[in-house]
Amino acid sequence: MHRKKVWILLAGDYSPAPIAPDKEDFVIAVDGGIAYAETCAWTVDLWIGDFDSSEINAKRSAIVRSTFPSDKSQTDFELALAYADKHFPNSVLYILGSGGDEADHEFANLWVLPQIAAPAILWRNNATIVKAQGKVSIQWQGSVGDKVSLFAFDTLQALSYRGLRWTVENATAEAHIAAFARNEMQAETAGMSWNSGTALVFLAPLSLPEISDDCAESEQKSQTR
Repeated sequence: MHRKKVWILLAGDYSPAPIAPDKEDFVIAVDGGIAYAETCAWTVDLWIGDFDSSEINAKRSAIVRSTFPSDKSQTDFELALAYADKHFPNSVLYILGSGGDEADHEFANLWVLPQIAAPAILWRNNATIVKAQGKVSIQWQGSVGDKVSLFAFDTLQALSYRGLRWTVENATAEAHIAAFARNEMQAETAGMSWNSGTALVFLAPLSLPEISDDCAESEQKSQTR
């Protein structure tokens, strides 16, 4: 099944991605994230934000822009998430530039992810972070000893691990605890699943996990109609 990918480029620390956008992917640059696209020579489909940290030069003026006032109740990243949720609700989000040296901004970029149902993969210099919710199955490849941590936004039901040092089977993971942090891969392929709830999963940098969730099932149904 082909699943739409939406790339969101933020203005935080530059971090590499294990893949580049395909021609059919949709790329959103968020304000200063336009510099990220230019560094990678990626084509931007939408440039969104209040543009308080960007220069609109002759080259950039040709890009489709969605402009918002500086005084607003949402961050530019939230505006990008809302756009992706409205236009590509069954997509998977690939997010770059979400880290940085402003702790509150960095935290906010994770805190707002449950606003939309679509899964998200955030690549940072020190980790790959997955946000997933609903009925979820995640599989990835790595090296034995790679650290794996899970943090639940709300209660996870029927949590199970595969290929990790400390295993769980059909467990309940309560929100806002660290009991499921600092696990380790015991094989080159590992995975986890749960039946309901929302969580962040931290993997090794440059991981490329495969995610199956409720949004993927909705996309598959729409393609078979």
